[in-house]
Formats: sequence, C-alpha cells, structure tokens
Amino acid sequence: MNSNMYRGDRDHMIHEYYRKKKLLNDMKKILLCLCFIISSLNVSSQIQRTFLGLTIGESKRNDVVNYAKNQGKDFEERNDKIYIANARFGGLQWSYAVFGFYKDVLYMVSFSNDENNVSKMYLEKTWENLKKTLTTKYSEYLLNNMPSEDMLGFFDAKTAIIAKYNNFMDSSVKDLLLMYYDYELNEMQSKSEEDEF
Repeated sequence: MNSNMYRGDRDHMIHEYYRKKKLLNDMKKILLCLCFIISSLNVSSQIQRTFLGLTIGESKRNDVVNYAKNQGKDFEERNDKIYIANARFGGLQWSYAVFGFYKDVLYMVSFSNDENNVSKMYLEKTWENLKKTLTTKYSEYLLNNMPSEDMLGFFDAKTAIIAKYNNFMDSSVKDLLLMYYDYELNEMQSKSEEDEF
C-alpha cells in the first residue's frame, strides 16, 4: 500500500508541477501582452514628428526641396530655413510652412497665418479649434507655465510644440503660429548661433 500512496503522491506532485508550469507560462504570455500594449500606448502618444512626409531629426534639406518641387509649391531658401507658401496641414490652409535645419537636418517645422492673408475671424476660430485639438491630443505633455494665455506649449522630452496667437512682431496685425521642433537639435542650433558672437 505504501507504494500506491507513494505513486499517488508522486502523480499528484507531477500534476501540480505541470499545472504550475502552465500557469507560469500563461502569466508570462499575459505579461508579454501587457508590455506590448503599454509600449504601443507610449509610442502612439508621443508628439508627432512627421509633417507632409518629412520627419524632424531625420529628413535632410534636399528632402524638403524635393517635396516642394514634387508638389509644385512655391518655396524660398534663406540661410538655414526653407519657406513654402500655401501649405496644408491639420485640415487647415496655412500661408507659410517654415522648415529649419541644423547641419542639414530638419529640426523645426512651423505653420503660420496672419491678418494680411486671412480674416481675423478665421484666425480666432482657428486658434480656438487648435487649442482644443492640441490640448485633447497632447494633454499629458501640456506645459502650464506659458507666459501668455494666447500661447500653448507641449513637451514630451524629445519634441516640443508651441502654438500662439498674438500681435505679429508687436504690430496691430494678428498672427497665428504652430511650431514643432526637436528639443535637442533646437538647443544645438541656438548654441551655434550664440557662438557666432
């Protein structure tokens, strides 16, 4: 009888071993799925870096020139910037898109409109919609210490957004600006300009 009890205990232990092993494998699968979901959420919630098919921190000056030419856009190159007239982004028509470069790499994209090109009412409505859209999409990156209520800022440790609606260069003309930039490249660009002194 002892051998039957021993066999029963052994069978029970083997059964428990495989049950625990299966449970552990199931837990590993669940954990792996959770990690994948969390990493997917992180990637998808970061601030956008690609505009009009051009990516901040990756695209080169020639990529922007080729984009403008392929789209039949009027553009002008000045120093470390390319200005493209009549750009469409975010469902809006913008008077200008400006692409800034540091050592030939795209580090900044901005879109702007002003009262010289569109009505003040259009600017005001666009500003209200822009604030709502950006705050909804990037709420976790909202900066709370902006110098004016007509300015919004967002930062995800790599990319920043500045949106502002104010008087253009202290004139009476209202201006709406939406700017995305790579924080690190922007800092290097600023330092290189300071070094010129």
